[in-house]
Amino acid sequence: MNGGFWAYRDGSSRGGFYAATDNGGDFFLNNSSGANTIFMDGSTGIIYKILNLFWANHPRQPDKMITYSSIEGPEAAAYIRGSATLTDGAAYVQYPDHFVWVTNATTLTVHVTPLSGDSKGLAVIKKDAAGFQVRELMDGKGNYDFDYLVQAVRKGHEDFEVIRDKIIPGQPEAAEVD
Repeated sequence: MNGGFWAYRDGSSRGGFYAATDNGGDFFLNNSSGANTIFMDGSTGIIYKILNLFWANHPRQPDKMITYSSIEGPEAAAYIRGSATLTDGAAYVQYPDHFVWVTNATTLTVHVTPLSGDSKGLAVIKKDAAGFQVRELMDGKGNYDFDYLVQAVRKGHEDFEVIRDKIIPGQPEAAEVD
């Protein structure tokens, strides 16, 4: 790589970072073994990493934290979820603008769960770029709440490639798959 800046924790070639000025400004973060654990492709803005986590302080044990991992899959997707009310066996849920702006409507998947033991079942009878329509099965006329989950591929990322050539110098060995 031509031009860049290396910084190490203890003067060794391990546990540091490198920011390159060529190739669009790549960024590497190394672990204590010297292997890249995070790589950002400066020309695309794509970040490669081993695992994506978030944490929060434990509310009852100050010396502990709660750690969750992100859901990952073979597409660049976005989702919304919530609750709505069925009235006389029907409901319409409009998506928030922010969801419409970032998703491709042709890739929508809608899941619904009735919150009533008297439900005759629910069907999503229409879905489009603005929202979705739900009806109770068997001409039901129920009045109750239901939960929903809507997923869609992000606009501009419809051709996400799952299998790619290795491009990360010093990339640690990936998990073995059968």
